[in-house]
Amino acid sequence: MNQRPALIALAVLLASCAPRVAAPTQLTTSVRYTTGVPRAGEDNPVLAAIVAIAPTAPTDRNRQPWRAEEIERNSVVLRSRPTTTTSAFTLANYPQEMSWNVIATEGVTTVTATYSSAYAAAANDIFGKLDRRFTRVP
Repeated sequence: MNQRPALIALAVLLASCAPRVAAPTQLTTSVRYTTGVPRAGEDNPVLAAIVAIAPTAPTDRNRQPWRAEEIERNSVVLRSRPTTTTSAFTLANYPQEMSWNVIATEGVTTVTATYSSAYAAAANDIFGKLDRRFTRVP
């Protein structure tokens, strides 16, 4: 008796029952805060707050705290690097990255963050702490 078709059918059935893990996607979130008009030469207060808050945002246990890198006048890149790396090619060896941009006009600062859904909790934590420091514009 040939059991091969039954085994193949069983394998297909089991594979269809396996949980599906969605691949991370890139997210972009924009929020506006009332900040007042900064004086000439002053840093944007929201951008300064993002830089200060970043190390307190949650990370995976195998990651260093978020650190502000590539700080520009209207943007900052936050990175969380792995605590250890392996010789195997794996995404775990690379830093996680979030890009934050601010644009201030007429006393309102628009913050736009771009990040992976894999570490959206860190971005949401930063936005939550910004909400406690600044008034959100609906």
